[in-house]
Amino acid sequence: MTGAAMLILQGEARMMSLSTLTMQHTCWKEIKAHKPFDLALAACFPPALCPDGISRMEGLGKKCALLLPAGEQGLPWVKNLWKDLCDRYPFSGPRQLQTSFNYLTAAGRRPDLLHITAPFSVDLPFEHMLDFYADYFTLFDKTGPRVRAVIQREMEPFTNEGRVQTRGETCFGLICWDSGIRLPAGMCGGKNDAPGPGHG
Repeated sequence: MTGAAMLILQGEARMMSLSTLTMQHTCWKEIKAHKPFDLALAACFPPALCPDGISRMEGLGKKCALLLPAGEQGLPWVKNLWKDLCDRYPFSGPRQLQTSFNYLTAAGRRPDLLHITAPFSVDLPFEHMLDFYADYFTLFDKTGPRVRAVIQREMEPFTNEGRVQTRGETCFGLICWDSGIRLPAGMCGGKNDAPGPGHG
């Protein structure tokens, strides 16, 4: 999350009178809490989708939840961008969802799985979208004029008067489970006394 996004969230929290809400802008491995949170939630966050990540979540919250894509990518240009620029399709949300659910089940966590379908709409300046995806694909060492040309080509069919516009429906899977932690105040964020996934 960027600093600008934090400022927006803080402004919305004030408008909603959420005076007890606090925020930490730091690496998630360095998050500290004076007592266990009621809920640790990771939304489409790859570092949480591994044994160490799940253990980290369970060290922060009494209950945990993972929100993951459960269907095809909603934005119509994303698959083509990945195919054209990275020579493969994006990571499978449904496969990640099934893997995470199976892992937690094997670890004895008895997770619940809920499916959520929601509409979405995009109406943003073309240059903003172009810069966003150009920056995004630098994470995969894809840079230069060709990258911007491919992004422009794929988004042009959805561009009207300088704005990228589309709408549709997307599906998510929400995995919820009880972490089982029982920590005294001040101990959260470290090791907990519950058996970790894959242990007794």
